[in-house]
Amino acid sequence: FAASDSGWAIGAIPLSLTVGDLNGDLVPEGIWANTVPDSLTILTTDGQGTFSPYLTESTSTLPRHTVIADVNGDGITDMVVATSGDFVDVFLGQGGGGFNRVPYPVPSGVTPYGVFAADLDADGDVDLATANFNGHDVSVLLNDGTGVFGVSTEYPAGAGADSPRFVDGSDLDDDGDIDLAVCNGYSYDVSILINDGAAGFTAQPLIPVGESPNFLEIRDYDGDSIADIVTINSLTQDLSFLKGNGDATFQPVVNYDIGGSFPFGLTSVDMDGDGDLDAVVPVRGLDGWRIMWNDGQGAFSQGTLHLGGLHCHSIGAADWDGDGDVDVLAGYAVSQDAYYYEQIPSPTMLWTAPNRATTGVPVADPVQCYFNTDLDPVSVVASAFRVSGAQSGPHGCSVSWDGGTQSVTLTMQEPFVPGEIVTVTASGGVNGVQSLDGVPYAGYSFEFMTEGAASTVAFSAQSVALPGSDPVALAAADLDGDNASDLIVANYLSADVTLLLTGNGGVPAVAGSLPVGVGPLDVWPADLDGDGVTDLAVANVVSGTVTVLLNNGDATFTTATPVTTVGAPFAVGGGDFDRDGDVDLAVAEVGPDQVTVFWNDGAGAFPASVSLAMTGAPLDLAVADFDNDGDLDLVAVDSGASRMEIFLSDAAGGFQSGGSFGTGSVPVSTFPWDTDGDGWIDLISSDYAGAGVSVLQNLGDGTSFAPAVSLPAGAQPHGLWGGDLTGDGNLELLTANSGESTVTIFGNQGGGIYDPGTTLAAGMTPYAVVGGDWNGDGRIDVASVNRTSGDLTFLLNGVALDAPPVTSSGLGTGLLGVAPNPSLRDVDLRFSLARAGEVSLEVFDLRGRRVATVHRGLLPAGEHRATWDGRDARGLRVGAGVYFLRMDAEDRSSTRKLLRLR
Repeated sequence: FAASDSGWAIGAIPLSLTVGDLNGDLVPEGIWANTVPDSLTILTTDGQGTFSPYLTESTSTLPRHTVIADVNGDGITDMVVATSGDFVDVFLGQGGGGFNRVPYPVPSGVTPYGVFAADLDADGDVDLATANFNGHDVSVLLNDGTGVFGVSTEYPAGAGADSPRFVDGSDLDDDGDIDLAVCNGYSYDVSILINDGAAGFTAQPLIPVGESPNFLEIRDYDGDSIADIVTINSLTQDLSFLKGNGDATFQPVVNYDIGGSFPFGLTSVDMDGDGDLDAVVPVRGLDGWRIMWNDGQGAFSQGTLHLGGLHCHSIGAADWDGDGDVDVLAGYAVSQDAYYYEQIPSPTMLWTAPNRATTGVPVADPVQCYFNTDLDPVSVVASAFRVSGAQSGPHGCSVSWDGGTQSVTLTMQEPFVPGEIVTVTASGGVNGVQSLDGVPYAGYSFEFMTEGAASTVAFSAQSVALPGSDPVALAAADLDGDNASDLIVANYLSADVTLLLTGNGGVPAVAGSLPVGVGPLDVWPADLDGDGVTDLAVANVVSGTVTVLLNNGDATFTTATPVTTVGAPFAVGGGDFDRDGDVDLAVAEVGPDQVTVFWNDGAGAFPASVSLAMTGAPLDLAVADFDNDGDLDLVAVDSGASRMEIFLSDAAGGFQSGGSFGTGSVPVSTFPWDTDGDGWIDLISSDYAGAGVSVLQNLGDGTSFAPAVSLPAGAQPHGLWGGDLTGDGNLELLTANSGESTVTIFGNQGGGIYDPGTTLAAGMTPYAVVGGDWNGDGRIDVASVNRTSGDLTFLLNGVALDAPPVTSSGLGTGLLGVAPNPSLRDVDLRFSLARAGEVSLEVFDLRGRRVATVHRGLLPAGEHRATWDGRDARGLRVGAGVYFLRMDAEDRSSTRKLLRLR
């Protein structure tokens, strides 16, 4: 937040702040109730965060709290003020911002502190209820329908209730009428008053909270659509959370320390756009305010303390500058001024094109990253983004910024290669992009898989002899910079790796071998020293090292200092786990059983590490973002316990367990990817003793997976790989079956439904398998390394699938218009399709969460229209703010920003 340079004058001892639009300009005013003099001070804003005096209104004695409502049904906003001089002041709006005050008495000496306005007797007009400090009760004033209120009726706040200070209302027992809740300052509890439907109230047993509760709000804080209660307690300096049961009873109180003396005030609002209500609290003793952040389950944690004047006593929140996020206005009692705090949004990547975990992306497509706020164009440079193909290696790209769609487009200098996983990392911190306000981006990583040409998946076989002894591992990468996939084979007994280079449209040919450590079991290609070419990391199980081979750019290598492990390294992989722009290593070690992450110093050396303990032997590992938070996570197979274990990264060097998930018997390899097209990466393992492949579909949070579905494979499946062999956008799976010299291919029908496996002959004891375009025809071929026969089997995907002719409309594909914008009600969307096909129109909020689906289905080529009614997937009207309308068709995304008013 950025605080205003100085404050705006308000009255002395302002006890509360109410926020609402009084003049009909759709920008709220701030209304302070001042006890010296007895008045309301109202500030208005220019819509850009600058405030000025709007109106001062005299009140009855000692105004405490104000609410706004249309009490007489004329469509003009009115104000209602609880005053401790035993009056309720009703200010009837006259239009144009003027008011006419009408005071209504309550019994002498009850001392109203708080007021609530709602239809309490279900007759269609707005009634009033006050919390009476000295009366220990609630006064109800019923509206006659014209904004005139009758004599008050008092209802006890309950046996033992002492000094009610604040009142709020909601349907607490789900019977269709509005009940009341009151916080009692001296008895340290909350009163629940149940409505009989005709504005008659009965108090329920008191509910203990913290000491000296002064403010209370009823909201759904934990997302279960049931009303909860939060109170702010001055003496215990905490926030009390009462989780509602839906029947006007509540779970036992949970208290959260506010971190400062004499908190006084509360407003509940979603400050960070994550869909749950946070609590903004003035802290009088610290001369400031802070946000108590809600985790979405009703658990609160302290935010930063924000300072301004002296003795913060009142708080309000709204979007005062029209940028789509929530700002704060705070009143200070001693300095008698108000300060404005503009929320400076941190850059957040809302979505990407291609979408994360998409299969079948054209190899020449650009990459687009959509943000929630304007970026500083100077910071949008190629060095802030890292794009790397698992086979093609690092990609140089041109970078452009579109302020209209708040998107960055990355255009590759060279296309990707078919069938590879591409990782895009937007760096965080000083090396990354930043907002126009200078707020640095935290960083984000996502992956997608490139397509292969359409094919019926009919294979012809070729064999290539290998010079090494006991070939056990296989990887594909472009080693010589010709944008074609070469191969690397690790030879266990000869302690070397064999390089096979692709050229002239044929399968890769042996180019030589390089010595490594003793007992190499795995090889992983990546740019380890940041020079733009692919290097190699080799896990040597006998010597307990990882050999680092740095590429000179022409497929010749220099051996760097090896990485020493504690246990025996069975597998190696990696990624930019800390988003600092270089590639870190992850090693699966046995004895001790652990996964160790070695941090790259930026030059290809790995001096520091962190180890993650496992309960069984990890024979393989892989990297993917399982929880879709933009951090690269880890999964390792626990062969002894027949399960896979996930470690979730926090992108700051820390990992936590994401759970363990059962597989078939003795998993030995893993290849995580999205099998069902839902955008969440699933778990996949080859199960050596189970003779199958286990597929565990992600249930949408990265820590919950469906029970394993087993696909029968050949005997002793060892190697595992996945790719779009047919060119239909679905992930096929492949296993190398070491017990019967075959490769099994599982065709994906869509939605993660797999055909029975097709078995193809390979060499003797196939131990690893990988896909790539070996002959340059655009289709994804298959290669297996065969341990006993000492060779490679190439299965060339050689039969093209002729596509039917496509009729074009002559129009482009994309959104043509969104109107009205800004909008209050229905929104008209115009869009066009160049070709007939599947179209989705969806609405997203600032956090990138899907709010509503407007259309999904097949449409003919041409121009079309659709309407969004402003409601979310539950049928509820969305709140005011910034939304994004996105159209997806023909592997393209088109986005328009919409300002929603309310």
